[in-house]
Amino acid sequence: MERIYIKALNDGKELVIIAAEKMFNSAIFWKAGGEYRCFTREFGMMNRPDLDDKTMAGHLRDMVKENAQIFIRGAAKEA
Repeated sequence: MERIYIKALNDGKELVIIAAEKMFNSAIFWKAGGEYRCFTREFGMMNRPDLDDKTMAGHLRDMVKENAQIFIRGAAKEA
């Protein structure tokens, strides 16, 4: 399942992640210039140089285990 999300991010889409637990932040993730970025209400917009496709897949796997809802949104890139 994580591959679908990573492919979507690499295709220019966003992931909207809604946390199920009160202590976790909901977030929007995207890639710009090949680097992961995210936005949360608590921290604002952040560059995420700590994430690459492999570590992001693990991060997403953890979020799914925590019952987060993950939505893919955004237009596909033009060919």
